[in-house]
Amino acid sequence: MCKVIRAIIFLGPDGVGKTTQCKLIQSFLNKRKYKTKIVGIRSPHLLAYLFRKFLTLVGPRIYIEYERGYKKAYPHPFVMRKLAKLWIMLEMVSAILVAIWRVHIPLRLGYIVIAERYLLDTYTNLLHTSRIYGFLQNISTKLLLSIFKLFFRLIPKDSLHVILDADFSTLKQRYQRRKTPIELPHFVHYQRRMNLKYMKIINCHSEVLFLYTTNKNIPEVFKTIILRIGAQYDY
Repeated sequence: MCKVIRAIIFLGPDGVGKTTQCKLIQSFLNKRKYKTKIVGIRSPHLLAYLFRKFLTLVGPRIYIEYERGYKKAYPHPFVMRKLAKLWIMLEMVSAILVAIWRVHIPLRLGYIVIAERYLLDTYTNLLHTSRIYGFLQNISTKLLLSIFKLFFRLIPKDSLHVILDADFSTLKQRYQRRKTPIELPHFVHYQRRMNLKYMKIINCHSEVLFLYTTNKNIPEVFKTIILRIGAQYDY
């Protein structure tokens, strides 16, 4: 491999195995005396999260019901549409600050960063939330493109993106085993479409590995990732 990979960034819906693989990779590298740091940069970020929580508490709200009777409160779409641009700007600023603090500073300090989620996940969530609340058409394409460019610049150049995927029935079984709320199918499909688009863009910037985990067990997925990065880490 011609360049040293300093960041391993995962993409994929909940249940594809990102957390498990992050821990395995960290253990693999730690045994070889490398400094590692696992991060999970999940949307919404601090400022946007607090803003949405405040709106949920003080204003009209809706409830979204997940499988197994799990319900979650969100601000009413009317409120979110009125405050769409403010919410997007808070999310963007929060995400950038978190990325600098939790990824770029550790990289400067010599850590290998293993990111369970990163800024492209934030961008997907931002777009999907905007679509659900019905204010995507009110946001200029120029603003959305500017946010994407900012996020893209914060992707470390010496990185490997590992895109994990699985069919929804497999994900559903994994959610049930973990006893966690099941992701809504339309959100999983939206993530999948966006990740395939990202794969084409990222490929010009950093390395990309796509793995379909439906018919693969944990050791098989881990071995495939390690074979991709292992030469530089004495594997």
